[in-house]
Amino acid sequence: MGFEMKKDEEKKKKDRAALLLERRKIAYNFVLLLTTFFVVLIGVLTLAWFVSNKKVKSTSMNVMVRVPEGIQISPGHLEGGYLSVTNGAVNVPIVSADWNDEGLEIDKYYRFGRLFPASSDTGVPIIFTPDSTDMGKALGETPRFYVADGRSDGALKHSLDSNVAAAGDEDSLMATAHVLSASDSETDEEQVTFWDGYAAGAFWFDTNDDGYYAEFPAWLRTNSPVSVSLCVEGYVTKWNGETDADEEDADGDGEVSEPDRLYKAVRIAVLREREGENGTVLEPAVSTGNSPVSGSILPLKNAGSFEEGRLAVDVLDSRLLTDRDADHFVAGELYGLRPASHEVVNDEKVQLETEPVYQNYVSYGADIPIVILDGHNGNGEFGPAEKLIFRVWLDGDDKDCWNATAGQDWCINLRFYEMTAE
Repeated sequence: MGFEMKKDEEKKKKDRAALLLERRKIAYNFVLLLTTFFVVLIGVLTLAWFVSNKKVKSTSMNVMVRVPEGIQISPGHLEGGYLSVTNGAVNVPIVSADWNDEGLEIDKYYRFGRLFPASSDTGVPIIFTPDSTDMGKALGETPRFYVADGRSDGALKHSLDSNVAAAGDEDSLMATAHVLSASDSETDEEQVTFWDGYAAGAFWFDTNDDGYYAEFPAWLRTNSPVSVSLCVEGYVTKWNGETDADEEDADGDGEVSEPDRLYKAVRIAVLREREGENGTVLEPAVSTGNSPVSGSILPLKNAGSFEEGRLAVDVLDSRLLTDRDADHFVAGELYGLRPASHEVVNDEKVQLETEPVYQNYVSYGADIPIVILDGHNGNGEFGPAEKLIFRVWLDGDDKDCWNATAGQDWCINLRFYEMTAE
């Protein structure tokens, strides 16, 4: 009798597993066929506010894109199937072959260096510190803070020692976006993750091909005769597509964090270019200037699909894990680092002279246009292209970003959709 009951229980378990698998397949196919989406797969090495540089192999960033009817997307100008680059920058799409109205995969064009944790309240600028304690969960008594945007290892070393020339080490504090070429092997297992010649970061001030944030551009255009407003939503999982249940941190000490939850510390912001006094500068695609209820840091959902994401909690939190900053935290608000209001950071000095501010911010809001594509207005088949910059980093103040989570991979899935007219 007991044997028969055990067999029945095992059969029920197998039936439930098969049903769950079938439901997942149906949900996946539905998303694949009916939606526009990005899948960003980021491989990282984390240094945290971490106290040790853990050398572990990880996978690279990958993006798969599907665009809605009437929208085309491009990674940039292509020559022989590879991105064309001038002075380190990807060239703009110029011919019809550069565009795709079905989708594209970013890992056909790039490999990325690993990431070290940092913080921001908008995505611009990115600020980091090397002075962590307690396995990366806290800061030292007098932590130093540095700006990573547009800076190099040489500039960082110069700020540490004025006798070191700022131009002596030109490696960017941004993780290298290595543009693939025909010379890059697609079959060499050692280069599946990185590329021939990749150099891992040696120290926090000697990042080599690793860095404190990663970014890549994409261009969009529409064949509509009128303008089209596009919004975006997304979710995040571990590399294998799994997620962990959200748990309450009753004591506020971050101890509910599990060793494999680094994916909950991932941040991504959508930026745009504008002409400044000294050339092109980046700014949030959505700012308080054009939407006081929305920012440009996307509230990625802790979910395994877009259908699940509609009910899931987003991963954004800013539990400041240092005692001296605990009083700044207000439940329900988000925080990121920004320079003090009077701070001026020039090209020769990357260290902040005053401690940065933990500034509360709003995340990207649903049904707020992230980009507006102008229609063609009868002038050609497509309207003008709009360029977006996607910037990714690890939030060093997230409770899931500490030594035990170092070196893990995750997946970000983004979907663009057309804003419904009111």
